[in-house]
Amino acid sequence: MPNVQDPVLFENAYRAMKALLDARATPTRQIYGNQHLYRAIDAKFLPQPAPGGFPSLTAQRAALSPFDESADRNRWSGASPVSGIPASGGLYCVLQQQALVNEVMHYHRGQKGPATPFDPASFANKAIVKIRLNQARLAIDLSQSNPASKDFLALLFDRIRGTKTYHTNSIDIQRTLGAGDSSVPRGIGLAIAQCGYAPILIVPTMRFSDRSIYERGDNIVFFGPNQQPIPLLTVEEITYG
Repeated sequence: MPNVQDPVLFENAYRAMKALLDARATPTRQIYGNQHLYRAIDAKFLPQPAPGGFPSLTAQRAALSPFDESADRNRWSGASPVSGIPASGGLYCVLQQQALVNEVMHYHRGQKGPATPFDPASFANKAIVKIRLNQARLAIDLSQSNPASKDFLALLFDRIRGTKTYHTNSIDIQRTLGAGDSSVPRGIGLAIAQCGYAPILIVPTMRFSDRSIYERGDNIVFFGPNQQPIPLLTVEEITYG
């Protein structure tokens, strides 16, 4: 489980990212209105209604709300170990259905080992939520599908290397962002959470597809307070594993 292991490195990452955000020097992507997003959550948080029914409005609000603001278990969002840097929750969705499969498979098998063929058991006791984005939003795009993100991440890592020596090639950067120590990604994420014009992050999912190393897909993280639905999102459909 990713957690912050180096508060100094976390703060360096936060301040370096915030400076680039303030200068509007980050790569961005417009997410268009009426686009569909997907997320998988434990069914215990979204109980299955009686046949023919639909989860209550309270349950739907929960499906659109972050719950990790005070936790130290997610990569890009959660608690802050440094006084003066605000914590933030994150609602993790994906932009592609295959990316959802990749993510659920990754965490089902304990985040270890290479990609394996699809296992239906991965979706047991899961609620799959189809979400509609009701209005276009601007996001910070650090995905590998954005040509500008590679050079941007090299610049960012060059600015935060004060406590550790980093090689700013793309392989080492992706290893750092995907490592068990979330000091750097948490600092980046909490800086984006405070960005008024684009408090949304697009990053690669954590697991490659078993079919192709290029079939990975993107996470989209909406930052916000605990137990408060992210604005402009609507639950459209829920299926159960």
